[in-house]
Amino acid sequence: MRARRRRRIVSAAGVLTAACGWFLLTGLWGIQAPEEHPNFVSQAAEELHGPPRGGVSGAVSAVPARVLSPAAQDEDAPEIPERPAEPEESVPAEAEEPVLQEAPDGYFDDALFIGDSRTQGLELYGGIDEATYYTSIGLMVNTALVKTVATVDGTPMSIPDALDRQDFGKIYVMLGVNELGWKSQDRFIEYYGQLIDTIREKQPDAVIYIQTIIPVTREKSESDATYNNTRIALFNSCIDKVVENRDVVLLDVGAALRDEEGFLPQNGSFDGVHLNQEYCRKWADFLRASTVAE
Repeated sequence: MRARRRRRIVSAAGVLTAACGWFLLTGLWGIQAPEEHPNFVSQAAEELHGPPRGGVSGAVSAVPARVLSPAAQDEDAPEIPERPAEPEESVPAEAEEPVLQEAPDGYFDDALFIGDSRTQGLELYGGIDEATYYTSIGLMVNTALVKTVATVDGTPMSIPDALDRQDFGKIYVMLGVNELGWKSQDRFIEYYGQLIDTIREKQPDAVIYIQTIIPVTREKSESDATYNNTRIALFNSCIDKVVENRDVVLLDVGAALRDEEGFLPQNGSFDGVHLNQEYCRKWADFLRASTVAE
């Protein structure tokens, strides 16, 4: 099987203006305390309420890209009559710029979003209604392959089972905020890698977009020992390691949402962590402007 190329897209910070400021998201998503952080008291999940999903605000310009080196190709082995030589150590090939574009009409018809309560907000208020969503409050990289979060033809099932029954052209993943209390970053990298590899096995032809963890507000970051931007930066660096040598596109979603100091603006969240309707639509607009040409 030929080696797949790995691609990384990191957006420029600057973005869009949404036309939905008078609708604010109400309700609260709980953040589940991971098993490795037993002393953290998880927030209670409340039922989501709010205005119905609507259209999308203003368009976003295409963002510039930076690309990781593509997967290495073995060098040609010297000719030996009896037995071919073992391939020498591979050398990364020259990076190629991915082609980015605004999402054409119907782009998200065969898209799947996998995530936790933040992605639930995107589903409710981002306006990408045509996509499929496998989401659950408190979902983490170590539960995403075993927890029942998908429903296919009315039957609840795990993500791997659902991927055996449905075909997708694009798969978006955002996880990591619930794992910020984990003591072991190595386990985070391991579990996230297993999730990506399983998705690739089940959906070999899909474009897999891995989204970085969105920052929290300054107030939340400075008052919480776990859910703060220092921890988010640490786990985003782990995601950098996860995507190495994997055929995925890494999207820096935070670049479209954070302020000049790196925080999620206070008016972009009702609890410091989860996005309100306006910022869910900013997130969706960023995704529409950051698609790989088919």
